[in-house]
Amino acid sequence: MHVACAPALARAWNQARLDTQAPDAYTAPCLEELFARFEEPTPEARWHRPLFVVTATGAPGAIDAAPTPCAALWEALTQGNAQAPKGVTAPTRRTTNNSMELLDTVTQQVIAALLAQRSMGTESGTFPLLLAAMPPVSFTMPPGRTFPTPARLQTLRRQFVRIYASKAESDGLALTGNDARPNLAKLFAGWLQEALA
Repeated sequence: MHVACAPALARAWNQARLDTQAPDAYTAPCLEELFARFEEPTPEARWHRPLFVVTATGAPGAIDAAPTPCAALWEALTQGNAQAPKGVTAPTRRTTNNSMELLDTVTQQVIAALLAQRSMGTESGTFPLLLAAMPPVSFTMPPGRTFPTPARLQTLRRQFVRIYASKAESDGLALTGNDARPNLAKLFAGWLQEALA
């Protein structure tokens, strides 16, 4: 509902407030700036529908708004059809903080297990990645490939987290449940193998 008030009437009401030194009166330049910046609602805009416009009249002490479309307002409130938001303004489902924490924790564990294998002298071949509170994950380092540096592994980990978080968001991939940790560890290990091949 928009209560329209002609600028001349608003100036008269404001002047009456200024004359009585009312604390809610605007200075003349401020009021003119408000007029210049105000954008009236329009029924063409989806978020302004349905739009009910009433015109303000009367003296500052006895403001009247006519006509007040009470029946139409009641109908819009109780029986109106809310339009679905456009795709641009529709809220997107985000992965939860717990999901992001799970992605971060599991991928860090896989990286730590890979670096532990490297520190034991493993250069290539298939070996188990020992992960806390999860079954070991098999990992194959192709022969002839140099073992990636910790910085390279972290870069790949960040890429995976970014890709998987957006896929989980758009495709509804599971990041919860009893099997989420081991499945995610296997998925990340497989993704790393492909990235390093």
